[in-house]
Amino acid sequence: MSTLVEEIISQHAKTPVEVGDQIEELPTDKLLINDVAAVQLIELYKKIEHMNPKPFDPSSVFVVLDHVTPPPDPVIAQNLTITKQFARNLDLRLFKEGEGIEHVLLSEYNLVNPKEILLGTDSHTCTNGAVGCLAFGIGITDALFVLFTGTYYNFTVPETVLIHCSGTLQKGVYAKDLILYILSQLDQKNVLDKVIQFTGETIQNMSLDEKSTICNMVTEISAKTGIIPYQKEDLSAHYTDHINFTVDDLVPFAAVPHSPLNGKPITEVDTEITKAFLGSCTNSRLTDLQVAAKILKNQKIKDTVDLYIVPGSRKIYQNILETGILATFLKAGALILPPNCAACFGRHMGVLGPDDICISSANRNYIGRMGSKEAKVYLASPATVAASAVTGKITDPREVLP
Repeated sequence: MSTLVEEIISQHAKTPVEVGDQIEELPTDKLLINDVAAVQLIELYKKIEHMNPKPFDPSSVFVVLDHVTPPPDPVIAQNLTITKQFARNLDLRLFKEGEGIEHVLLSEYNLVNPKEILLGTDSHTCTNGAVGCLAFGIGITDALFVLFTGTYYNFTVPETVLIHCSGTLQKGVYAKDLILYILSQLDQKNVLDKVIQFTGETIQNMSLDEKSTICNMVTEISAKTGIIPYQKEDLSAHYTDHINFTVDDLVPFAAVPHSPLNGKPITEVDTEITKAFLGSCTNSRLTDLQVAAKILKNQKIKDTVDLYIVPGSRKIYQNILETGILATFLKAGALILPPNCAACFGRHMGVLGPDDICISSANRNYIGRMGSKEAKVYLASPATVAASAVTGKITDPREVLP
């Protein structure tokens, strides 16, 4: 019996495959390019432009401007202009500034499907494994090859580690807490370049938003990607490892500086904060903002804290406007930013100074990730971010949830 990933690859290669097999050219379905990678890709493209190559399927190539938008300086402004022109010249699917974060948009627009292969110029392409597709990040040269051939060169079928989660998350505990807990328990060398497949009642009962959070963070432990079957799978295949987690007693978690793998129970984390960031491809979806709004309703942000909230897409922004959530955030004293990667990428819109201590719903807290190398970043759920913004210190959201 094949693993889910072996099954997907076999379907695309049109021949049965197993772990370790080398595939010279793996057919792919979709390609994702963001604004940061596009600049380098376009420079490579200029070297072959005289050959007049054509995209393998323009409608299946998505160019998303999200990492450094709106442009903070003239150089980036020009790069965005060049990228938009490139996408239009090749008739690629373009998402302009303000449309949203790439890994939020694809599922929002139903642009990826179960058992497809999606490649992207971003390590968090793995987020899309939540829909049951094989999705992982690739380099610029590989992306250029995929763009014009529809195939990924020199692919090795990866091993799969199966993670089974059982039980029910208690009130105030979310998918972000679960993945931070799981990452803190895994041995990095045992999942290096492997696929992590999540299964079990806990996972299957999650919404797509929650599943996206789970898959989003597997790259932090150097896994190839994460994947969640879109329907019940036969688990009789051979897996490299099979790990079980029971979640009934799980408490809120926070990853302390300077690694996403440094997860600790919130009860063991006691520090005041100066910044709170609610956004990123990990936790900027509507359900994330709804949870935060429950906590912030009729509350005020601590006067020593700045709370930045970044909706993951224009559609989400429109929704919180129409449902009154935006008003809740504004009344609480939060600063609402347009849909983009913002401070998570550390280039603009809320970057941290040397004395800042930030609680963030993002996926990375490496030294210098969100700005100054002296800043400290703690990772947690949107609920923990909202609760901490109110109290001024990292706070268990169960203490303030209505």
